[in-house]
Amino acid sequence: MKVLVVSFNPKSPFPLKDAFLSVGCEAEEVMYELNQDDTDSLIQRIEQKIRHFKPDILFSFGYIWIPHINISEYGERINELKRKFNFRYTYWATDDPVLFQSLSFPLLKCCDYIFTPAEEMLSIYETHGVKSSLLPFACWPLLHYHVDPVTAYQSDISLLANNYNMKAYSETFSYRINGIDNILKPIIDKGYSNLKVYGSGWLQENAYYQLPEKYYGGVLPPGCEKEVYASCKIALGLQSVGTSKTMLSCRVFEVLGCGALHLTQYCPSLERYFVNNKHLVWSQSPEETIERTAYYLDHQDQLEKVVRQGQAYVYQYHTYAHRAAQIMKDMQNC
Repeated sequence: MKVLVVSFNPKSPFPLKDAFLSVGCEAEEVMYELNQDDTDSLIQRIEQKIRHFKPDILFSFGYIWIPHINISEYGERINELKRKFNFRYTYWATDDPVLFQSLSFPLLKCCDYIFTPAEEMLSIYETHGVKSSLLPFACWPLLHYHVDPVTAYQSDISLLANNYNMKAYSETFSYRINGIDNILKPIIDKGYSNLKVYGSGWLQENAYYQLPEKYYGGVLPPGCEKEVYASCKIALGLQSVGTSKTMLSCRVFEVLGCGALHLTQYCPSLERYFVNNKHLVWSQSPEETIERTAYYLDHQDQLEKVVRQGQAYVYQYHTYAHRAAQIMKDMQNC
């Protein structure tokens, strides 16, 4: 089976091409080039790769911000390529359910199959006549593994996350706001000084939450996330969806793969995949966040036990090789 992967995210953490190769597929990739591609240039590069590679499946996945790409026009152009070259098109709607209307819906016209991390979306795709399956995020052991600590990143507690424009989109990001209130703010308010937060937007004056500058570590160079996780005792997490039974942040799987203790905001989907205080730790209130933080900082043996169990678990059940195998299986009947 030949799979051509189209990534809309030039900094994608999802190694889909390598995952397809690992399960015996032939695979190549076309990457959206930030500030260089528009819809026409991206389609031209896709068509050039199709002519050369002759894929059976064109597999793409969504991204929250795609400058210069008109998604509706992209879908129409993909339909033209399907008629011309006879391949199947499938889309992994990684931003479901939050961005279904703006990202997933315009592509239904060209999709033969949809994968989604949000189980509640399956019935919606069915009403639109498109076959779909659940596909959660995962880790990639060749990318997400434990390394030696790096002095520049050492801290008791770290958070890798972007601080989105949540004032302007308060309804979209309501659960993200809940996460800041229940995970990050309590630790700062309690006076934990050995904390570093990495990502964009944290010092914006008009942000929902403006981080005190002394805690800000800046925007990380690409690919050094595992060094940050190796250099802290607790890696915090924020969730953007609080109602789904299956959708949770991709960072959950990545942090566990990197061998760090993950303390994250509770969401129902965590209970679908993990056991609290066995694979990771979740919190439902500011008080619980402080309690769990204090406990694991004071009990290194228990911290290390959860870390070992969490990493072993995602390596056994939640890698992108597992996901690629599932994609191939589900699409056999498409």
